[in-house]
Amino acid sequence: MPLFIIRHQHSPDSCPAQDPLLGASLLNHLSRPNVRKFGVRIQGEAVVQGEHIAYFIVEAADEGRVRAFMQPFQMAGSLDIYPASTCVRAVASGGCGAPAPAVGDAPTLEELKKRYIRHVLERSRGNISRAAAVLGLERRSLYRMLQRYGIAPRGNAEG
Repeated sequence: MPLFIIRHQHSPDSCPAQDPLLGASLLNHLSRPNVRKFGVRIQGEAVVQGEHIAYFIVEAADEGRVRAFMQPFQMAGSLDIYPASTCVRAVASGGCGAPAPAVGDAPTLEELKKRYIRHVLERSRGNISRAAAVLGLERRSLYRMLQRYGIAPRGNAEG
């Protein structure tokens, strides 16, 4: 499901947290049962202390659902919605500036692990002890992973 970053800012005079009724209403709006009604899933939220700025990380089928859900916040101040990606997807697509791969095109976590192990082995010039230290593994565990992923100890793929 697409990911969005939302930035909401309001003036100190219109801060909903200062009004007990409005604050309670917004907390109710952010409750799981209510969020589900909009087809949105909140991954994270935070308020910048002393700045009257809130950030949300949400998943939704499209930006329209996000806008509908964030309507109460829009009424209290500004609302900026940015299409986003996870760090794993940014790496998989070749960087932050590259378009995110379609869900079916993104490499699996197993493929990313395999690529990273190969990369560390190459940087370690095939030194298993050094590679294991970089990966935070025991040598024996790294050997098992090499076998599982079909990677030759010198970093060359066997299969």
